[in-house]
Amino acid sequence: MVCSTAWFVGKPEKCRSAFAMDFTCTCTAFSRDLTRVRCTIYLALMTKPLRQPPDGFTCGVCGEYHKGLPLDIAFGAPIYWNQIPEAERTARGELTPDFCAIDDRDFFVRGLLEIPILDSDQFFTWGVWTSLSRKNYSRLIDLWRDPKIVDEPAYFGWLANKLPGYPDSLSLKTNVQSRDVKWRPYVTLEPTDHPLALEQRNGISFSRVQEITALTLHPEKL
Repeated sequence: MVCSTAWFVGKPEKCRSAFAMDFTCTCTAFSRDLTRVRCTIYLALMTKPLRQPPDGFTCGVCGEYHKGLPLDIAFGAPIYWNQIPEAERTARGELTPDFCAIDDRDFFVRGLLEIPILDSDQFFTWGVWTSLSRKNYSRLIDLWRDPKIVDEPAYFGWLANKLPGYPDSLSLKTNVQSRDVKWRPYVTLEPTDHPLALEQRNGISFSRVQEITALTLHPEKL
C-alpha cells in the first residue's frame, strides 16, 4: 500500500505506518486520522479527473479581481512573540525561521498544517507555530538536520496562532510529527469538532481557499 505522506502528492512515499486495506494504521495519537485522509485521497485521485487552482478570483471582501490563488499562508512568529514590546525582544528571547524561545520558559516550533483540497492533488497549507515542552524543543533542535529525525515520535503542543476565517484557534491541541530533514514538521490537530480540525480531516474546496485568501488580504475586516 502506498500513501501520500510526501510533501508533494505526485511523489508518494511508502507510509511509515502499517496500513491495512481498510486504511487502518498504527500511527500514534490523533495523527493517524490525517494519515488516513491522505491515503484515501491519493487512492481516489487515481480514478477521477483532477481540478486545478483557478487563475484568479473575485474577492468577496473588496470585490476586486485578484490574479492567482496562493495555496500557503504562513505566520512569521507565534502570537506570543508579537505581544512582547519590540524593544524587549532581544533580551527576552530568540526568533529564527523555525524556532522561538521566550523568557527561557516558552518554546515553539514552526510547522505545516496541511488541508487537502477536494478533487485535487494539492493541499492548502498554513505555516503555523505550536508550543513544545523544553525537553522536546531541545530534542528537535538536536535532530533538526539529522536523518534520524524521521524516527521520532510525535510531540504534543498547543497551536500558537489565530487563523483568520475560523473561530479562535489559539491553543488547539496539536501533534507535531517530524519528517525528512528537507521539510518542516507536520502539524495535526486533535480530531475535535472545531472547524479547522474538521477541514483538515475532510478537506476544503478551492472556493473555501478563496474565502481564506480574501480575509488574509484584508485583515482590517477580521
